[in-house]
Amino acid sequence: MRKQKILTGKVDVLGLGDIHVGSTIGLAPPRWTTYDGRNSIERVQTPLQKLVYDHWIASWGRRLKSKSPLVVFNLSEDIDGDHHSTYQIWSKDPREQADIAISMMLPYRQKCARWYACKGTPAHVGQSATWDEYIAKELGADVPLDGGGFSSYAMKVEVSGVLIDASHHGPNPGRRPWTLGDSARSYAKGIVMACLARGERPPDIILRGHVHKAIKERVEVAGKECWIVINPSWQLKTEYTNMVINEDDIADIGMSVIKVKDGKILDISFDIVQFKESRRAVA
Repeated sequence: MRKQKILTGKVDVLGLGDIHVGSTIGLAPPRWTTYDGRNSIERVQTPLQKLVYDHWIASWGRRLKSKSPLVVFNLSEDIDGDHHSTYQIWSKDPREQADIAISMMLPYRQKCARWYACKGTPAHVGQSATWDEYIAKELGADVPLDGGGFSSYAMKVEVSGVLIDASHHGPNPGRRPWTLGDSARSYAKGIVMACLARGERPPDIILRGHVHKAIKERVEVAGKECWIVINPSWQLKTEYTNMVINEDDIADIGMSVIKVKDGKILDISFDIVQFKESRRAVA
């Protein structure tokens, strides 16, 4: 394997994940084709898919204007899969979903200095995260140092002196305004304390996904500062989410953007869709 140059100076770290290609309310190109074993079926975006896709294009456009190297942590669940007997998928074939996901990410992967991939939930991406691994391999993701393939359940990567702990699964974000971030802070403190107890360097940033909610929280343990960043997603509110969240949120759609330089965190922000207030009927 060719040894890569260590990144120093200003670097833009992008938190990407929960893309869920295959969902009827997730990221999709303007047009694509599926196959039913006999017929090729032409598909087109729904208005909601167009909203997600337009932000995908605009968000990446803003990132590519940066003069700093781009390092992507794809927290994965790249496809929605065939799960829970849902009607909200446009194909039951995970390969069709995966190939569309690859086609949408590859042009951007080719412009990034590094691309790391995590493994998502078996219900969406298969046992051992088969489809996240397949997509990571096809994208030429950077191989983690855990002796596995092109994706990993958890990884620690130092980027311009900043240590990042990345994984798909993490804490619950909280379902009420007054509990938002509580679990994230407790979760981050636990990781920092465990590292200190083992005599290891704690992470400077913890990156997590899965809950489709954009959250950033700062904690400090024994003088050690750590940020936890829970990533937004690229899928709108599903039938399941509507059951478990009784608020008017649609979803947090987008990515996290973390600017680092030589051991310092310069900025943490989210590039997410700004939804307008929904229309309400008057009886």
